Amino acid sequence: MKKYISFLFAALLLGTSCTDTRTDYMMGDTAYFPKSDLQKETLYVMNANDHVYDIWIHKAGYYQNKFAGKVELDYNYLVQYNTENGTDYEMLDQKYYSFDRNFVIEAGTDEVAVPLSLKIEQLLQDKGYGVYYIPLSVSSLTPEEEVYVDKSHFILVLDIRKPVLVIDGTEGEQRGNVFLDLSKATTERQIDITAKLDINTTEELVVTYGYDKDADNLLTEEEKSHLLTAGFTYAPSVKIPVGEKYAENYLTLKPAEMRDGKWILPVRVGTTNDKVGSDGNENWLKLTVIKGSLDSKVILEGEYVQGGDIILASDDIPSDKEIADVSAIGDLSYSVQDKYGDNPDWLQVNRANGKIRITVTGKNTSTWQERVATIKLVDEETWLEKEIVVRQGMEGCGIILNKSLWSVVGYSDHVSGKESALGRLFDNFWPTSKAEVGSGSTLSYIEIGSKGSEDDPVQIVFDLGENPHAYNSVGLVPRLQWVGNSPKYMKIEVSDAVLTRSEDIADWTLVGSAKRDAFTKSELDAHDAGNWNDWYTTKQFIKWHNLGENMNHRYIRLSFWDSWYSTHCFDEIFVSEK
Repeated sequence: MKKYISFLFAALLLGTSCTDTRTDYMMGDTAYFPKSDLQKETLYVMNANDHVYDIWIHKAGYYQNKFAGKVELDYNYLVQYNTENGTDYEMLDQKYYSFDRNFVIEAGTDEVAVPLSLKIEQLLQDKGYGVYYIPLSVSSLTPEEEVYVDKSHFILVLDIRKPVLVIDGTEGEQRGNVFLDLSKATTERQIDITAKLDINTTEELVVTYGYDKDADNLLTEEEKSHLLTAGFTYAPSVKIPVGEKYAENYLTLKPAEMRDGKWILPVRVGTTNDKVGSDGNENWLKLTVIKGSLDSKVILEGEYVQGGDIILASDDIPSDKEIADVSAIGDLSYSVQDKYGDNPDWLQVNRANGKIRITVTGKNTSTWQERVATIKLVDEETWLEKEIVVRQGMEGCGIILNKSLWSVVGYSDHVSGKESALGRLFDNFWPTSKAEVGSGSTLSYIEIGSKGSEDDPVQIVFDLGENPHAYNSVGLVPRLQWVGNSPKYMKIEVSDAVLTRSEDIADWTLVGSAKRDAFTKSELDAHDAGNWNDWYTTKQFIKWHNLGENMNHRYIRLSFWDSWYSTHCFDEIFVSEK
């Protein structure tokens, strides 16, 4: 009996072990879109050919059998997406694209592409460039197999764009309004006008350069009458090879072949391909070229001339005074601009008998601001211009020497590192408020960190220019924001040595004391019970140092040492005939 029971159990066990359960929990094959929701495709169109976009469908599952399915438009999914996301996307009409609805993913493969053909020519003709939406869904045609529901929908977003050409470069240098003064040029100049497409081109692209003055509104009618017609070359067309985006081109300017005058050269970039656009803000160059000058036709004359400027003392009030001979210019116009306003009420200008004449209506009574106006002369035939600056000094300052002729030609080691800021000492600018003091590279003043000593002073050597106007005084303006960092002592020396290097000048002549009081404590305490802050406008002062008799020496060396606080600071330096 026991043997019989054992036999039945063994038979039952054997029968059970022959049933295969290995695939009981394996996932069947399923299809899905690898990307869902919004899928954006940016398409740059360079021709009217239909564009094919591949809709990829993936297959997953254990069996990897053949899977048949269907791709369809799904307007309801677009409505659902808009509702859930607060958007108002519209489905692109089916007439602008086509695709095969049915697809098969063969056994052993895990993906297939369904080509969607976009009818570019019709789309652009009817609707133009823009963003268009095509909602799609996938379903199964395979019995007992389903799609992955969470990835069975997506919205294809087609951003159809026109490729755009620009001039590659910096505005004001290679494109846009560019100004170039070639009045003293003796060699050729080049401007890089290479064009750039915003994509790598899919076909060879011809880029054109030129200007149609009848159709293009880049220039005014007046400017069209002053086009540069000689002395330049550039390639009228260049090609961008397939797969690249740049068309190299250079504008070569030849001053020797240009006529004297102010000329306009417009260049606009375009293409023969009507499917490629150009950015109207960045596809042009408007070059203004100056060749020659009016220096030989405008001769300054009279007692107020210093270099190219007219400089008056505060109490100089000339009436109908000749300042320039312009008889060599046939068709001349002029205008007057005040530095601190539009039209100066203190200066009247007229032209008579080939002369420019000025009348100053009154004295300048300001102790902190000069009067400055610019007379702009224009030769109407050549458009060449020349400016004459008229400057009436502050009260008590005498005839200030023209600082546009100055330069710094030497300094002691104490000044090393401040070389680039030395021009602030004679830039004709000093602040009238704290807001004008500036910061960093825009500071109005210069600060020299070392106090120096009587044996080793801080030194700066000024070149006043060739044959300077007579002078008898040197004026120092402290740092008006805070006057405490002013020197206690100074020494003034002059020279006319032939300069190669300032350190080569050995024959300096001392003027006055070898130890002057640069600034006194009482001078720095003169306002607000000794408050050293904010000495602007009516508080401003210039510490004048008398040199005795008038002199015309070209070089002045100023030596400073010791300080009322810790450093030496100056907003401005003057040299004057008082």
